[in-house]
Amino acid sequence: MQALKDLYTKRQEDFKSAAAAYRSKYNRFALVRLVFFLLASAIAIGLGSYSFPLAAGFYLLFLGIFYRFMKWHLGIKKAEKHHKGLALVNQHEMLALDYTTAQFGDGKDLVDHSHAYSLDLDIFGPYSFFQYCNRASSYLGRRKLAEYLQQPASAPEIKQRQAAIEELSGMLDWRQNLQVHGLETEDSPLHVQALKSWLDEAPFLLEHTFYKIAMYVVPFWSLFTLIFILPNQP
Repeated sequence: MQALKDLYTKRQEDFKSAAAAYRSKYNRFALVRLVFFLLASAIAIGLGSYSFPLAAGFYLLFLGIFYRFMKWHLGIKKAEKHHKGLALVNQHEMLALDYTTAQFGDGKDLVDHSHAYSLDLDIFGPYSFFQYCNRASSYLGRRKLAEYLQQPASAPEIKQRQAAIEELSGMLDWRQNLQVHGLETEDSPLHVQALKSWLDEAPFLLEHTFYKIAMYVVPFWSLFTLIFILPNQP
């Protein structure tokens, strides 16, 4: 137990330090980005007084370079956020070792009230088995875990799950990175239900004859216009 606490403590401190380093780097290059933009704009204005095409070409080149620089700079911010998430995950694991699991969802919203035993054995709710073993960071993940706890599994399925647990037990970095990626994704039951309702709807275009005809006519009409009509315009 103490070895695990020491491991999670060290990982939390390391990830917090890495996040702080990324934040410092992001702030430094935020000033560089501003100076770079102002300097390039001044150069473009100066070139414009001699040659507009030259200034336009320079500015287009600058925009391409600046876009790449912006993506790299935002990547630093993303890395900072990800390492903060990793520090938080390890903090949660330290608390769990002391039997504090309030930071994990308890699955009360996933209870099947018609189920034979899910209400009687503390499977869901505060201090439940679900809350103790739940590390899912998405609604779909939590729902899948709830299904595992409420539906019997066959012997081959149990062996497959045990093999997966054994394999993943030695992949701490992979597991925590996956968990943080899930935390960075915003989802909710409403989003899932809205998507499901949309997928269940009848196809809109295929139900209307006019739209079905237009799907075939419009591309040919557009091609006809490009080939025969536009070239003849004065």
